[in-house]
Amino acid sequence: MSAGSSVPGQADAGGRALPGPLHIAGSDALSGEPVSLWTNQGRISRGPVPGAQTVCTDGWIVPGLVDAHNHVGIAPGLGVTIEQAREFARADAKAGALLIREVGSPLDTHPLDSDAHGPKFIRSGRAHRAHQTLSPGIRGRAREPRRSARRGAQAGARGGRLGEAGRGLDRSCGR
Repeated sequence: MSAGSSVPGQADAGGRALPGPLHIAGSDALSGEPVSLWTNQGRISRGPVPGAQTVCTDGWIVPGLVDAHNHVGIAPGLGVTIEQAREFARADAKAGALLIREVGSPLDTHPLDSDAHGPKFIRSGRAHRAHQTLSPGIRGRAREPRRSARRGAQAGARGGRLGEAGRGLDRSCGR
């Protein structure tokens, strides 16, 4: 049976056919420890499932969803505080995103790392320029290309990367 094959008679609540038993092995993305998981009839198990086909033997296993593009420290019309960012991050975790790739915010979100009720973070940089509709009044926003280039060079000298916030962030509709 191939990984895409389904087992006759097994379906989820929406009537979609479920794949046969699968075995997935890899490393815990947070600790690096080896992990093996099995699936059967839409359920995940830590114990072996008879007849499971191994479909992955390397890679990261993450206990939840990954939000690969998130600006936790930005919201329309707000100069976001760390407590507001904490609320946003907890809402993301409650929705299932337990690992967030923070792609840049004018706010330093590192204080969220110690929140036991929030997601884990991987950061790609700190925003140096936010669109006026997203974050009016943010100090340090670069208004000219020369200033943007200078801030980029400064971030590079510190060993960091710089991100830019774009348009369209609306937390009221769940992203």
